[in-house]
Amino acid sequence: MNVDEMQAGPALDALVDEKVMGIQLLHIPSGVDWSDGPDERGWFCRLCGAKVKEWSGYEGCTVSKTKYSSDIAAAWPVVEKLRLHIDQISDNSWVVSTSHDWNEPDITYGYGDTAPLAICRAALKAV
Repeated sequence: MNVDEMQAGPALDALVDEKVMGIQLLHIPSGVDWSDGPDERGWFCRLCGAKVKEWSGYEGCTVSKTKYSSDIAAAWPVVEKLRLHIDQISDNSWVVSTSHDWNEPDITYGYGDTAPLAICRAALKAV
C-alpha cells in the first residue's frame, strides 16, 4: 500500500486511528447476541451503527468515527502528537513534514491537495 496514493476517506482515517493514534477500532459490545443474523439492511455494529461488510466472527466493526483526512479539526491532534510542520505550497497543495529543518536527514514528508490529507500521509509515513 502506497500512502501517497491513498485518498481521503474511511480507509485512510482507520489507518490513522490504528497506526498513529493507537486506537483499537474493533468494537466488542458485551452481551450482544449476533445469532439472530443481520437485519434487512445487512450487518451493522450495534455499538456505533457502522455497516459491517460481512460477518467475520467479531461483534463489531473497524470503522473510524474520526474524519482525520477531511477535517482539519479532527487532524489537529495528529499534528500535535507527532509535532508535524505544515506549509501551503499553492492554493491546492500542502506539504507536511516531521521537521522544520528541510536539511534534516530523517525528515518525512506528506503531500496533499488539502492540509488534512497531507497530515495523514505524513503521519503514516512517520510511524
